[in-house]
Amino acid sequence: MSGESGQRAIARVAADGCAAGAAIASVNAALGGLGLASLVFGHPSAPASWAWWSVACLGIAGVWYGFRLRFDARVFLSLADALGEDGTVASRAADFDAALDAVAAKTRARDPQRTLVDRARGARRLLARLVAATAAQIGLALFAAWP
Repeated sequence: MSGESGQRAIARVAADGCAAGAAIASVNAALGGLGLASLVFGHPSAPASWAWWSVACLGIAGVWYGFRLRFDARVFLSLADALGEDGTVASRAADFDAALDAVAAKTRARDPQRTLVDRARGARRLLARLVAATAAQIGLALFAAWP
């Protein structure tokens, strides 16, 4: 895909994928809360206790992934709506990276040639990590709750 419409389509698909991750992040956070509540209010056995701790810790990771995915969804929508004069997101993405570095008060090592497709693949990897963490939570919660 090339040109303005291709760039917009890539950005919108990436934004939609990131937004879908928000629902998964909600499930992850709820499971993390369940794990913490089970530790505080229940009296699990030692193996179940380890499993509930793992569920709670994965919930913390899931909250971070959810935050990042929500942030990335807004970034992709902004990039789709504000293409540069050359019909690509390259100039807008460079401006975004500079602004992000200014807000973070440090310079990160970024590939200046990173394309929109590379950014979308990065968001997809983040979504895959969230799905894996949530799947692990579900398995651990079932193990811990099994009588």
